Amino acid sequence: MAVLAAGGCAAAPGPARPGTRVKALKGGRVSTSFSRDGAGALAMIESAEQDEDFRLRKYTLYQKQLGRAGSIAVDGDTVRFLLITGDEESRDEETVSDPVVSGPTLFGHIYRNWDALMGGAEPTVRFAVLERLETIGFTLRKDASAPGQVSIRMAAASPIIALGVDPIFITFDATTKRLVRLRGRVPPKVEVNGELEAFDARVEYRVSVPVYR
Repeated sequence: MAVLAAGGCAAAPGPARPGTRVKALKGGRVSTSFSRDGAGALAMIESAEQDEDFRLRKYTLYQKQLGRAGSIAVDGDTVRFLLITGDEESRDEETVSDPVVSGPTLFGHIYRNWDALMGGAEPTVRFAVLERLETIGFTLRKDASAPGQVSIRMAAASPIIALGVDPIFITFDATTKRLVRLRGRVPPKVEVNGELEAFDARVEYRVSVPVYR
């Protein structure tokens, strides 16, 4: 498992360093995440517009490694996908009943459900995967953690999908609720024998502002 360092959440614009930048909007916010590959080159940029309750409105992706771009729009219980690869466009639409999250909005969704998770609730979400033109169901729950920390386990809700997708573990400081670490599948790809492949990593976060929000 690779170990990556990530910048924290910042409220002001800056250079495309690894990490997440948050900008306030009327009635919500935009969270933008920058990821780099093992050589330090910019691999992808994800941006997600969400309302004040961290509900996803629109997600956009620029995946430089794969030469892809696209967007996801959420309107009520309808999710619309647009993926552009070279000169090809792919579109699809899906109806969902659970909240939809993306990479930049996942942490905010956990904050929104913090008290319920601490009380033993196991909410489900639909994680939007643009390259698959679909959402995938995941269950969140509080997991065993080190003293002074809180770990949230995010596992595929479908037993079949769970066979090929390992859980993701997200760790927070128990007192400040600051994001500390993510362990599991990460967005960038790694080159193996000339091919780009998905991989798991441990990402250590450094917080640049007092609070995420």
